[in-house]
Amino acid sequence: MSLTVLEGITWDHDRGILPLLETTSRFEKLHPDIRIHWQCRSLKEFGDYPVEKLAEKFDLLLIDHPFSGEAYKHNILVDFNHFLSPDQMAVRKDQELGRTHECYNYEGSQMALSVDIAAMVSVYRKDLLEKEGVPLPDSLDEILKLARRSGRVAAPMGPTDIWCMFLSLGGAKSGDDFITEHGIRQEDMVWVLEQIYRICDAVLPESIDWNPIQIMDRMAEEDWIFYAPFCFGYVNYAWRNLKKPLHFVNTPLWDTAKTACVLGGVGIAVSAGSRHVEKAVQYAEYVTRPEVQEKEYFLSGGQPGQRNAWESDCNNLVTNGFFKNTRATIDHAYLRPRFPGWNVFQEKCGALIHAGVKSMADPCKMAEEIRSAFQEHIG
Repeated sequence: MSLTVLEGITWDHDRGILPLLETTSRFEKLHPDIRIHWQCRSLKEFGDYPVEKLAEKFDLLLIDHPFSGEAYKHNILVDFNHFLSPDQMAVRKDQELGRTHECYNYEGSQMALSVDIAAMVSVYRKDLLEKEGVPLPDSLDEILKLARRSGRVAAPMGPTDIWCMFLSLGGAKSGDDFITEHGIRQEDMVWVLEQIYRICDAVLPESIDWNPIQIMDRMAEEDWIFYAPFCFGYVNYAWRNLKKPLHFVNTPLWDTAKTACVLGGVGIAVSAGSRHVEKAVQYAEYVTRPEVQEKEYFLSGGQPGQRNAWESDCNNLVTNGFFKNTRATIDHAYLRPRFPGWNVFQEKCGALIHAGVKSMADPCKMAEEIRSAFQEHIG
């Protein structure tokens, strides 16, 4: 029996690697002729590093959905429609929450399968809020009031996250028309940047350089920050057996918001340049089976990408309702554009907004710079 070795790349967090190691171990017992080696990249690299370069080296890739358009245009990833049966594809579609399967589909080609679902939600320390007699805010204005009054609210505003905050507010303001292949709504963009200034002014000053993991690590270890909106949810912090478990809810915006906050999550993809495409697809099919997602993937530290896992009473019980309490955001999340050129554009604009907010740049000037970057990278 000849042995096939597959190389895989994921992201450097327990949520990103532990469920892959567990499911790989079980998969290899079912397929003794296949071995999978996993490597990790940083969270920033996950969002920014060119996937086309990774696809030259790895067979299996964990990707962010905005890369779908680039992958389609340049034939970087395989189209799962060509390798899975219609029934197998229908199972993944039926397991979709909101647009978590659609987001990896570009021009009818399925560039990845949903293996992990996330969105920008709110995280809080229930014990600390109850001790202070503080109710959860129910609107963006109430979040800002709580932040100013208490000095105990943080928000992730590093370059990647401030960009996702920008998109969340823009989607809520304008819907899917906020950014299209034809451009960005300039007036709404200025308004969004003004809201980001309001948020930055209200939350803890250190927020400008924090990402969600840095905030949640502090919330889980210390007793100061008791609420943080615009954080991508991490079920790993919600398990009820933790010493200081965190609770998660939807981030409130305003009554007329057209979308909820931005959709995140992870898809599993197969490089079109792999010498072992069919065997790599076998693992992708296995790890996205509903029964695997609901049990072994979740129990080993994952944040599943399939409906059954999110609706499981058991999974919600052991995580203080993480899945059911953030489901509304997933169902109504703003879907980031996926057309070619997006990834380079978003990396540039995240750094641009972050630097602009730090230096108190004029929102109109920042909006013009974003428009220029759009024209440069997208058209």
